Amino acid sequence: MHLRALFEKLSVGRRLTRRLPSDFGGLEIVVAPESGLRYWKPNVEDAEPDIFHWVRQIVGEKPRIWDIGANIGLFGLASLARNVSNREVLFVEPDIRMCCVIFESLSRMGSQRDGGLILPMACDAFVGFAEFAVSKRGTSASHLLKVVGSTQTGGTRGVRWVPTTTLDALAEEFGIPDVVKIDVETAELLVLEGAGDLLERRASSWIVEVTNETRLTVVELFKRFDYAVGDATEFSLDGRLTYSELSTNLLAVPHFAERDDGVNRGGSEVSG
Repeated sequence: MHLRALFEKLSVGRRLTRRLPSDFGGLEIVVAPESGLRYWKPNVEDAEPDIFHWVRQIVGEKPRIWDIGANIGLFGLASLARNVSNREVLFVEPDIRMCCVIFESLSRMGSQRDGGLILPMACDAFVGFAEFAVSKRGTSASHLLKVVGSTQTGGTRGVRWVPTTTLDALAEEFGIPDVVKIDVETAELLVLEGAGDLLERRASSWIVEVTNETRLTVVELFKRFDYAVGDATEFSLDGRLTYSELSTNLLAVPHFAERDDGVNRGGSEVSG
């Protein structure tokens, strides 16, 4: 048995405790290495450096955060841990096992857990039900069956039916988010298709994981709604919002917000 396969087998059902970085209060959370072998690392920021960068630089003091395709919920948990007044975090995750991991983490966060809400469902272009393929490798690569998924699935462990909703429906129920993070394993176009009203409002910043196949279509969609688009990983408050054809995580901000936040549209940023 190859070493990776051995670790994947050992990871199934395993739960580990980790601490967030000191500027996130050093709070204890729970991680699941079956979601990704990177969570065996003792330092959670080493496992997911981009997530902590986004929370520091993009989320900042904004109060209402959505974590779409939350997996173990690290983006939302880190946002809650910043202890911002009246912060609300919505975790949307169709894998019920990962929802349980998020719940375990929230239970360890004291009063800050009160701002977290877990929805065990998927986002799609419509409200209803859809087939969900559970990845044989890391469960973070699980995806709606109607899309191809990433190259990291390692095959399918099984298929389940899950409830689906749209971002527009979530906004009607929970209000307009300040920041939306979308990581849905090649279903990002479907999710954005169900967010037409929300995009039209131009009140949110968006962090969207894309692939080579979806990147240009996602960029063009945001351009139609008058957003500036750049690389989320390279973004900093005192830097430039730049775009690269190799970007795997896009940041889209409304043009008026870009001016208000001091974002510079220099470099090779894509604009409308």
